[in-house]
Amino acid sequence: MPYSRHLGPLTPPAWHRPWFRYIDAVPGAEGAPPAPDPAQSAQTPPADPPAEPVDYKAKYEEAIGHSRQWEQRAKDNKAKADKFDAAEQEKLSEIEKANLRIADAEKASAAVAAELLQLKAANANGITKDERALLTGTTEDELKAQVAAILKLRAPSTASAQDAGITGGGSAAPTSRAKTLAEAVAARINKK
Repeated sequence: MPYSRHLGPLTPPAWHRPWFRYIDAVPGAEGAPPAPDPAQSAQTPPADPPAEPVDYKAKYEEAIGHSRQWEQRAKDNKAKADKFDAAEQEKLSEIEKANLRIADAEKASAAVAAELLQLKAANANGITKDERALLTGTTEDELKAQVAAILKLRAPSTASAQDAGITGGGSAAPTSRAKTLAEAVAARINKK
């Protein structure tokens, strides 16, 4: 922060205090900078020589070199990471390895069993391939409830076009078909 000889720290610029009026010092007055000599200023060379042009191609090549260097380091570290993972696997005992394989097999078996139940329920009730996506249950009870909801949706509706919302009618109460659809969607959301 700049300091003044008499006033201490200088205050922020004028735009911080728009209510103050600043008056420039008169050249040659007490405390004012000396007035520049016009004859001397015309003979002095400019303070800074013009900047040299920037070689962008060299900068680009340098950046590419750094990029390739870091890419090579990443490839080297990948090989080291793979070696570390292999060493960690070797440290596991045979029993731990077998337990991991058993856990993976149990997960796969449960997924296959659930899919088999879903396919049986779909086949027994005439569920189409598109409707099959709505079957998400993993137990027979869940699947029976979902099949019932799908079959309700499939039943022909006795509601008029106005009640179904096709013509934009003013029915305030939801139709039974809309209720059934809402129940099916809610069951699917609650399952997740």
